[in-house]
Amino acid sequence: MKNIIITFLFFIISPLVLKSQMIFNHGAVSTSMAGLNATTANVWSVNNNIGQLVNLEYTTISGSIFQPFLISDFNTSNLAVGILSKNGSFGISYSNYGNEFLQFHSAGLGYSMSLNEQFSGGIKINYHYINAGNTYFQKSAVSADFGISAQLNEELQIGVQVINPTLSKLDNFDDERIPTVMQIAIGYNLSKEVSAHFAVNKDIIYSPSFLAAIEYKPNNAIVFRGGVGTNPSLATFGIGTSFKKIDIDIAAQYHQILGFSPEISLTYSFK
Repeated sequence: MKNIIITFLFFIISPLVLKSQMIFNHGAVSTSMAGLNATTANVWSVNNNIGQLVNLEYTTISGSIFQPFLISDFNTSNLAVGILSKNGSFGISYSNYGNEFLQFHSAGLGYSMSLNEQFSGGIKINYHYINAGNTYFQKSAVSADFGISAQLNEELQIGVQVINPTLSKLDNFDDERIPTVMQIAIGYNLSKEVSAHFAVNKDIIYSPSFLAAIEYKPNNAIVFRGGVGTNPSLATFGIGTSFKKIDIDIAAQYHQILGFSPEISLTYSFK
């Protein structure tokens, strides 16, 4: 009976979580900027704009823990790896959330390369697996992502990412599919310390969201971030610090109905 009740609650809550367009596997930097990540280059670009991954300075590995709405059953564990090569960068990702009764897993492999002095692009293949136990169902699907980035000058950057343009299907019932999302973003360096970012985020079955974020880096050891989003209304903030080869980023986002969702990321660069 306990298994049935908990699984039923997951089916009730999961659509609410997905429709709220919260951020699950993008790292604390993205979380602190309201999910505005198409113009951000870091190891988490493997999950965000894969076209940015080639801009990594070093081979890097990062892990994060995210707790949507402070609900322990939705705790999300994420891993991202960026590997520099002679002609580009390879990315590996893994994330899962859920509990013993219902689990969502996702793993991916991507590649990013420079197209010319200004443009870079990348593509990623993902494998998704949902396990609701032998009593209910087990589903899997394969999807693809792609992204491009353009550094127009020292101040201005444009990024475009498309998640699941293939419209990959999970189940024939109700034509259930992996979410398909596009983000178009502009980043502008106001100074060496401050950058501003603006984006339109569109899930094909929901109205577009408008995002804005800012980064302030007073020195090489610390950075402050914040962001806002619409549809749903969302406010985010975060702080990051560096210790030689290790970066620690802490973030939280606040949903107008569902409350706070904290995240912490720990990143190691093989400098």
